[in-house]
Amino acid sequence: AFAGIATLVSARVSGTSFRRFSPHFFVLGVAFLLLETRSLVSFSLLFGTTWLVNALAFFGILSSVLLAIFINYRFPIRRAWPYYLGLFASLALAFLVPPESLLFEQATLRYVVAAALAFAPVFFANLVFTYSFRDTRTADMAFASNLLGAMVGGALEYLALISGYQSLLLLVAVLYGLAYLLSSRWRLLADKELEDERVVTEVVPEPSPA
Repeated sequence: AFAGIATLVSARVSGTSFRRFSPHFFVLGVAFLLLETRSLVSFSLLFGTTWLVNALAFFGILSSVLLAIFINYRFPIRRAWPYYLGLFASLALAFLVPPESLLFEQATLRYVVAAALAFAPVFFANLVFTYSFRDTRTADMAFASNLLGAMVGGALEYLALISGYQSLLLLVAVLYGLAYLLSSRWRLLADKELEDERVVTEVVPEPSPA
């Protein structure tokens, strides 16, 4: 509540219009923070809470971010639905396979399988974000909306103390479904400026004089 009030006051003082707020990027921020929290907790349950475990977990997260940026840059697609389809499939797999079933004796095998299950949704979530961020015309406000959503997600993560961290995946799936609708069907405020598809411009050479 304090963050929301502070944001509204800051926008009022700076003269920033509320119409520049992006609900799509806000929901993406909430969902990604919850997803990241669940991934870190899964690693802690499998390997313990040491500096090495945290380093390996953040290495996996940052590697997925870098790979998603590279794929969106090198292999751009026109529609976002394949990214969302991969995201929902990876979320379903992570929900159906509980972390305790990955307690293999060999630590290397445990890390590889756990990283694949935990960071596959993170990877697809970053593909979704980079796709939307690539096509937005107001990158500053989109990023600001995303950071505000991450703050809200950080507060909502305490719901896991009641429902369990595995149940966070259900909330994450609902939020990403809402984010898809906000970018495709229910465009509000700044999301109205999101492009339907990547615009590719071609330079046509002028005819040479006869």
